[in-house]
Amino acid sequence: MAKQDKVPTGKKAKKMGYTSFSQDEFDLSDTSNVIATEYFLQMLQVPQKVRRKVSKGKAHKIKAHDYYPTTLEETELMNNLLYKAYSTVTDTSDENLMNALNEMSEIIEWSKVRQWNYNWGLIAGVILLICILWISTGSEKKNVDQYKAGLELVKKGDEATINKYKRTQIHSDSINIVNDTKTLNNLKSSLDTITDKSKRKLYITDINKYEKNIEIREAKIVKYKGANDKELQKMAENYYRKFLKQAKGSHRKMLVWTILSILLIPLYVIAERPYGYMISKYRTESKILEWIRKILFWLAGSMVGLAAVLPVTETVTTWSDGSKTTDSDSNAAVFFKLVLLMFAVMLFIFTSVAIMLYATITGLIRNYNLIPNLNKSEDAEQLLESVNTFSEEKKRLDSIVGTFPDSMPSPVPAIEQRYTPGHCVWARLRNDGQMFFALILETTDTTVRVRYYDNKEKEISKDDILYLFEILETGMTPYGKWDGNGLFYQCDILEMNKFTLKVKYTSDNVEEELPYMRLEFIEQKKK
Repeated sequence: MAKQDKVPTGKKAKKMGYTSFSQDEFDLSDTSNVIATEYFLQMLQVPQKVRRKVSKGKAHKIKAHDYYPTTLEETELMNNLLYKAYSTVTDTSDENLMNALNEMSEIIEWSKVRQWNYNWGLIAGVILLICILWISTGSEKKNVDQYKAGLELVKKGDEATINKYKRTQIHSDSINIVNDTKTLNNLKSSLDTITDKSKRKLYITDINKYEKNIEIREAKIVKYKGANDKELQKMAENYYRKFLKQAKGSHRKMLVWTILSILLIPLYVIAERPYGYMISKYRTESKILEWIRKILFWLAGSMVGLAAVLPVTETVTTWSDGSKTTDSDSNAAVFFKLVLLMFAVMLFIFTSVAIMLYATITGLIRNYNLIPNLNKSEDAEQLLESVNTFSEEKKRLDSIVGTFPDSMPSPVPAIEQRYTPGHCVWARLRNDGQMFFALILETTDTTVRVRYYDNKEKEISKDDILYLFEILETGMTPYGKWDGNGLFYQCDILEMNKFTLKVKYTSDNVEEELPYMRLEFIEQKKK
């Protein structure tokens, strides 16, 4: 990939999925670190995004962030292959390879570690909501105290409180009667000009409703005026008790929402501690949410800016006597400023709460595996199938042989140790095409003496052994084979049966069935 003008560094580079290299930069025919480079290229094939693009013939569309692991299984497999690549480097002066290995080492380590991924802007929006809710909670508490105090006075028979209740109710109903009467008269005058039957029906329904409301309010006024002291006291008690209950309910709701908003912040911070590979897995979703947040925050900020610069128009009139009068629309300007500020605050809070809620819920589910097996993709399970097969085979061999050689499955620190006596390898011989477990008995500079599954010993050239680079250990594909001219052919394992491997070569898309045998018994003769 082409480097960006401004190269990101540190965690920013990881979150963006930046790498300073592309697999196209590595040529197996032009390096002394052939095996290490092959391990490195195999590692780059692990992430499912890379494999999918390759399988669809879209390898040219592979991007830098596609090389990042997106599941725990991929991270472990890539770490395994990275270790093998480091272990098989023979020429450390190859800066291109060494820099790429070091960079992927940082990426894999970052993927294995939890990252703080919260956003201070969202937290600020929720804190603002908490402040508003806290103020509202205090206001509701005052209402509760007022209605509670009024109820206590009414219960004690306080005449001033009871009379105040009576006057307030009569005044309120009188104003409502006046307003309803005006609306009723307008409806009746409009009804005379309406000829549409359905529309007339709606108007008549509204007229009846307002007439009924007026009758009810007039009856209530008569009731208040004609009630004795005990009746008024009882009505006042019911009034204060009703509104006290409502005020308590509102206060309780405000308090609950305030507490939930306070708890949302630590929950959000905890939930937004994904492993690096989880950040890679949901990088596209994260980018979309981040753009939504930036756009909505920008709109909120624009409203605040517009409110700050909204002009106030003043009109100065000079009269014939020389006097001047000034008219201003300051009241309207202040009103619009308040409206803009209100919408800005609402948008800021809504954006913060909505994104934080989504991030908290999905973060708790994904990053803490609240839903079992959520982090396991179908691709990863298929990828690990051969690992499980190998593990079972290893257990079976351990029961036969005793101690399994350290060189398999653990990677060895240097390539020459693959030829150390006592080490067990998978070998494919070019002369008969068979793949075997072979126990190395003796080695020289040019030859290796091995014993096969049937205890037959043979001395062969080192160049005649095809090492599968512990493919069956990691479950990783592609692996490859050398031909007589030193060319390397990459291929994918399609099927692994009891005695055959079905593979497909990447270069020409040709499938081939290769025979192999599992080791039945090996025993090193004591000297």
